[in-house]
Amino acid sequence: MFGGSYIAQIGEETYKAATQGLYALVCRNLLDTESEVFAGELAAAVALFIWGDPPTDKRHIAFRQEHQKRIEGEIWKPYLRTPAMQELLSGAAYNIGYGRYVAAGGGLVLNRYLGYLRSCNLPSKNASDWKANTALYAKLSDLSTGILRPIESLKSWSLWRPRPNNPNEQQYYQAICAYAQQAMSATSNKGLSE
Repeated sequence: MFGGSYIAQIGEETYKAATQGLYALVCRNLLDTESEVFAGELAAAVALFIWGDPPTDKRHIAFRQEHQKRIEGEIWKPYLRTPAMQELLSGAAYNIGYGRYVAAGGGLVLNRYLGYLRSCNLPSKNASDWKANTALYAKLSDLSTGILRPIESLKSWSLWRPRPNNPNEQQYYQAICAYAQQAMSATSNKGLSE
């Protein structure tokens, strides 16, 4: 599988693995002080929130509204703020956004997604750079509001690490899958039932 379908699939698979890994990590850190049920619900809410994804059903919407401060507080915990975790989250956010970009019909030859990320990496922005960056952001948002949501969410929580100009989607995917498997195993060993 090559090209656009590969990128869309790797983005979706990265989202699943990263969300499972986040869920397991947060849950494991909550099990010492919270019930298994509450730890699981809060961990799920944090995993969605960190990607900027809104809850989709009434129960999850109500949970997020009731526990918003707690969800946000969990994002400031040291275990999510290590350089290694920031790298993992940033690589995952890159893949998720790129997959959503391609799935929404974004082109690979004229790649506005990579153009936007590269423009964000410029050390100093003059008026022309700022205008180009703003135009790319608008085009990506018009294509789908979900494309930049994971990256913008990480940026808002100071978790984003800029990507190199030629990111490696497969490397990010493999790293997040390995981490997710390790996190889920450690959480299972701590006593969380699946």
